Amino acid sequence: MERRRGGRVRVAIPDDELRFEAVRSGGPGGQNVNKRSTRVRLAWRVTASRVLTAEQRALLRQALAPRMVDGEVRIEASDERTQWANRCLAVRRLQELVNEALNPPPPPIPGFVPPKVRAQRQRNMQAAAERRWRERRRGPRRGGSGED
Repeated sequence: MERRRGGRVRVAIPDDELRFEAVRSGGPGGQNVNKRSTRVRLAWRVTASRVLTAEQRALLRQALAPRMVDGEVRIEASDERTQWANRCLAVRRLQELVNEALNPPPPPIPGFVPPKVRAQRQRNMQAAAERRWRERRRGPRRGGSGED
């Protein structure tokens, strides 16, 4: 299912297209780590998804290539202590990845300088002017040339 919100494409991935696997999570955590399988591995086959158009599949295959293994996007989540929370986290990460890949940032506008960059440039120019002013006021430097 595809929704457009503010010109952005958002794809809702059905649960029946997702494959989950729970494994034991390593690292610190005391006895809970040794007793429970809380890490969740999520796999989603992009090539077989019903909710994507051919164009979207091609875009996702290109954008998510580093995360794909055998045509599947794989995500692991082990941040939380429960399997259910890690499962929700993995699904959220997948949604964010897919939606970011389908909505690339707009190309920059030629000649447009964002306000933060403009302010940083202004501060840099002011600092350089102050350094030059101090150098002129102090006069030529003495010593430090390495000549004896």
